[in-house]
Amino acid sequence: MALPPLYLIADPNLYKKGVTLDLHSFFEGLREAISGGLKFVQYRDKSRARGEMFQIAKQIREITNTGGAHLIINDEIDLALAVKADGVHLGQDDFPVKMARQLLGKTAVIGLSTHNLAQACEAATQTIDYIGFGPIFSTTTKKDHDPTVGISKIVAIRKQISLPIYAIGGIQFPALQNIINAGASGVAVASALKDATRDTISLWQETLKNALKKRGI
Repeated sequence: MALPPLYLIADPNLYKKGVTLDLHSFFEGLREAISGGLKFVQYRDKSRARGEMFQIAKQIREITNTGGAHLIINDEIDLALAVKADGVHLGQDDFPVKMARQLLGKTAVIGLSTHNLAQACEAATQTIDYIGFGPIFSTTTKKDHDPTVGISKIVAIRKQISLPIYAIGGIQFPALQNIINAGASGVAVASALKDATRDTISLWQETLKNALKKRGI
């Protein structure tokens, strides 16, 4: 499938009121984003119990199916299989890509997190569909993240690989043009699009598409 330029990291931990998880707002926010044209969603959750993750993932799958969006599950291959997700996103220390491909099949979308040029080049030799590269800027949505890499590192990676590159980590709207100009295929965003309206989603997507068009893509 052709990968869209805007990739939403759907993290329910962004929707806490004190210690209480506000799943209603989380699901409504996702519906709003999809109504604005969002087509690519990753469910990432580092703190739920497995049973709760399954229930949340099932609801997200229903929402994405209804809205015509693709669902990627972060790390958890068994969860992706259980809810019939469209693929998984793996970290450097997660399940091996080769085994994930065997389990999920040829048509599944598999992404891999990378944090430097060597990892990106190694990723390009594997059976994946895209890489996430970052963190571009500092982010509060992931604890103990790797050192920030900045936009300029995307230029070096684009010269070496042809895979789609999603810039991730602290992405805000004013940086979109420079990120695409550097060679990224799109951006993966979590907190910057929390509670985003459909108009906001549309604006981000149009900005990314126009920037890619200027690059001849």
